[in-house]
Amino acid sequence: MKKTISLSLFAFFAFNLSAQTSHKFDGIEITTKPQTVTDKENRKFGYEYEVLEIKNTTSVQKSILFHTDAYYAGVCATCANSEYTYSFVLKPNETIVGSLKDPANKGLYVFKKDHNGNLKDVLSDLKFSNVVVK
Repeated sequence: MKKTISLSLFAFFAFNLSAQTSHKFDGIEITTKPQTVTDKENRKFGYEYEVLEIKNTTSVQKSILFHTDAYYAGVCATCANSEYTYSFVLKPNETIVGSLKDPANKGLYVFKKDHNGNLKDVLSDLKFSNVVVK
């Protein structure tokens, strides 16, 4: 019985840690989705990121300014750094999707986990603070 409960809890938490999340701010919706980058030769090699999709759900142009608060082992690694403040302008009903192939598009992806084991920190929480929508 204990084994069944333990397995059920593990499956529940594993699903929640890799599930898509959504945040809504005055007509703007930010959705995060996990994405893994792997080596073509070795599927164990790779890094995992949370990739952002920002959608203007209104019929008017909107701008959004926010700070990304990335927590690793419960400690915010980005909170004190203004480098993690981003702004985007979206046309009516426009969606911007992050891409790991475009490293210049900062703010649309957050490091989550190193599957190689070189970096031990794993993203434990992702929040958006100081959000301003105009």
